[in-house]
Parts: sequence; C-alpha cells; structure tokens
Amino acid sequence: MSANYSRSKGVLTWHLVHSATAADLPSVLEKARFYQVNYFYSTNIGGNWQAGENTWGSPPAYWADLKTQVAEPLGAPAAAVIPSRIPVGGSGLVVLTRPAQQCCVWWDWIGIYRKGSLDRLAYVPSGNAEDQTVTLTLDGLIADLGIGEYELKYSTSKDGWRVHELADAKLELRDAPIATVVPSFIPVGASADLTLIRPPSQCCVGWDWVGIYRAGSSVRLGFIHTGSTSPVVTLSLRSLLADLTAGEYEFKYSTGVDGWQVHSLNPAALTIER
Repeated sequence: MSANYSRSKGVLTWHLVHSATAADLPSVLEKARFYQVNYFYSTNIGGNWQAGENTWGSPPAYWADLKTQVAEPLGAPAAAVIPSRIPVGGSGLVVLTRPAQQCCVWWDWIGIYRKGSLDRLAYVPSGNAEDQTVTLTLDGLIADLGIGEYELKYSTSKDGWRVHELADAKLELRDAPIATVVPSFIPVGASADLTLIRPPSQCCVGWDWVGIYRAGSSVRLGFIHTGSTSPVVTLSLRSLLADLTAGEYEFKYSTGVDGWQVHSLNPAALTIER
C-alpha cells in the first residue's frame, strides 16, 4: 500500500529507520520526504532485530503525545445548507465546518453534484485559511442548475485532496414556491410569520395571495396578499390567525403570473395549541 493511497484514506504513515549513521541521514530523510510520510524516526542503534535485539532504543520524546493524537478518531468535515429547499434561480448559504485535520487552506473547495452522481457540476473555494467554520453563498454553485436534488462534497490539499461526503448537505431546487413558518407552534391568540420564496415562474406581483387551510382540507379559511414584487417576502400571519381555534393548519399560494394555480406550500405548517 503506497503512502499516497494511505493518506487519501485518512491513514497516518510512519517512516522508521534503524542502523542509520550520520552520513546516511540526509538520504534517509530525503526518502521520507519523497514518500510524504506523516512521521519520521531514525536511530543509529544497530543489531539483529530478528534475534530480538532492540534496534530502536527508547521511543522519541514526541511519542506520548503522538499516541494520544492517533487514539483520537479523525474528524470529518460537516456542512449545512440554509435553506435546504430553494426555487430555481434562488439563493442560499452553506455553512462548512472543517476539523483540525482539514484546516485550513484558502484553495480547498466545496463541489455540488446531482444526488448519487460522481460528476462535479460546479465548485467554489472556501477562501478562508484561518477559521474552521466558514459561511459561503450558494450563488456560484447553483446559478446554472435546474430542478432536482443535489448534494455537496468537500476536498482539501491538507489530506491529499481526498473527496469527503457531506452527509447533511443536501439541496433541492424546485420550480415552485416555498415557505417557512416561524414559530410553527403557537398558543391560541398568538401570531407567527411566514416567509415566502417565489421562483421566476411565479414571480412577482403584489396581488397574489397566501391562504390558510385546516390540514388536509381544500376549504380556504382566510388569505392575505403579499403586497410585494420581491422574490422573498416575510408576512405577519396575525390577521389570518385571529379567529382560528386550536388545530393543525397548512398554507397554499396562488398568483396570476401562472394563471392562478393553487400551489401547496408543504411542509410549511402551523399548529395552534390550547
């Protein structure tokens, strides 16, 4: 197994040499550099190791600390996409956290892939050689992408450009409106806010509407206009909730831009508690 292959799998490698004289040391050290090993130890002690003789002497001073480091599991990079559902043409953020083993260089990268694919569609460097956690805009990754499910991966020269899966960094691009409700649980008489994101196919007029429904019902209980031509708008739900009783509710959206189709805003939902 080569040192390069071992390093690509996150394995630390050693180069240990015994019976090395002072004259041997430059060439021995050069070979260790050539193989790019993580740790190097050399001694001039000789002997017959096959007969059980000690050819290594005592462990070097760094050995105690090194054993502690190696006993710790190698960290893995992690990332979160905010929000994880975005309309085509929209924007978002990715928050990347790099553990010590992958931190930190300016020209590492986050790449975007179709779900389950090995073909990188686009990438951006972190542009940060100091902080373990960095927040990046998704604009450069998703500008030319269409509807679908995507995942992000990470790579850095710090561990030989190994490509790391980012298990929680998933993204769905949709050609449909998306909404979030905060808070999603409230007592009777309280209020909440709904943030609506409209993709180009539904954007943008001020006389569209957001309606509220009992969960699973097609009967609209009330509605409000967005009153905005911005793709992203946050609305107070106070007027919609004023007369509602305890229960579970959902929201729908409609606009004249696409002929007043009624679009579900699931999973945006609200529970009103007694």
